[in-house]
Amino acid sequence: MTISSLAVAGDNARMDSSHSRADGPRRRAFTPAEAAVGKLTAGQAEIARLKRELDRTTKRLATAEAARDIMGRAHALLESLSEGADHRARPSAGRGAEGRSVPSAAQT
Repeated sequence: MTISSLAVAGDNARMDSSHSRADGPRRRAFTPAEAAVGKLTAGQAEIARLKRELDRTTKRLATAEAARDIMGRAHALLESLSEGADHRARPSAGRGAEGRSVPSAAQT
């Protein structure tokens, strides 16, 4: 509302009918064809929903595959470290823990 329309209407009076909004705000009327633009049919909505679900599932699969790959690499690393630790922990035949020769019972 502008100052000039306030002056014409006065306090709590109806505006002059020559004013563009004399009957209150008007909404644009759409034809059924115009209203249908931008709206999806039931089949299109279902396809859109399935595409979104496929995108989410594809992302989850990629995450799971990456996690599996990392876990496989960690397992291989731990296995190689374990084998190396086992090899170092077992003394060779005829050697003690410090690597020195240990006399057998026959040599004593």
